[in-house]
Amino acid sequence: MLLLIRQPLALLGLFIVIGYFLLALGGPMLAPYSPTDQHFADTLQAPSTRYWFGTDQFGRDVFSRVIVGSQTIIVVATFATALSLFIGSLIGILAGYLGGWWDEALMRATDVMLAFPALILAMLIITMLGSDLVYLIITIAVVFSPGIARVIRSEVLSIKAMTYIKAAQALGCSPNHIILRHILPNSLGVILVEGSIYFGYAIFAAAGLGFLGLGVQPPSPDWGLQVNDGRNFLLTAPWVALFPALAISSLVVGVNLLAMGLSQVFGEHFVQ
Repeated sequence: MLLLIRQPLALLGLFIVIGYFLLALGGPMLAPYSPTDQHFADTLQAPSTRYWFGTDQFGRDVFSRVIVGSQTIIVVATFATALSLFIGSLIGILAGYLGGWWDEALMRATDVMLAFPALILAMLIITMLGSDLVYLIITIAVVFSPGIARVIRSEVLSIKAMTYIKAAQALGCSPNHIILRHILPNSLGVILVEGSIYFGYAIFAAAGLGFLGLGVQPPSPDWGLQVNDGRNFLLTAPWVALFPALAISSLVVGVNLLAMGLSQVFGEHFVQ
């Protein structure tokens, strides 16, 4: 943490991410209006002191919808990233340490997954499962796991060649002991960096699927849905799409800054 503080851009990214998490936690309490109530007398109102971000085509307050919509994007991105890290790390560690036919079978399976474009694979999975929040999390996790697995496998192969691993093997330590006591702790830096990178990807994936109508369904104030709703009013009422789009981009920028800081911190740590 002290190393992270020495990097202003990474610290800025951390503050942005924490700010959005706090916004998601206090969503309904902070929103001045209901995100779903329709007021047809106030449709497409420009930003004002009453409606800070204006209103959409149904008279719903865009500011309230952006605030409450942060809950969906944060929940989906957080749990999808955590699940993909778990699956990817498990596959990568097993493939890298056990080697042999384990490595061959697991890596060929990831190759098959990576052969599909990520968006097409996500659309295929979510079409089969449905657009429920849990299925959306599972879909994103399945799509991201192969890429994480390959990175973790590469790290495990380098750790496996270290002298202390060979010493532990010579002493008769079990594979479980070596993986849990040596391989996993020394892979945590790479896992955290991958997690921060894929968290940004998960935000874009959740928003993109929402934009395509494959994510959380209306009347949920999903950011992707809001951008899709507002694209028909870009010339007459650009604020309908602009503010949720800015929320998506600013959160991703914050995550990317934090990811860059973490990679530099762990890079310095490993070099030292």
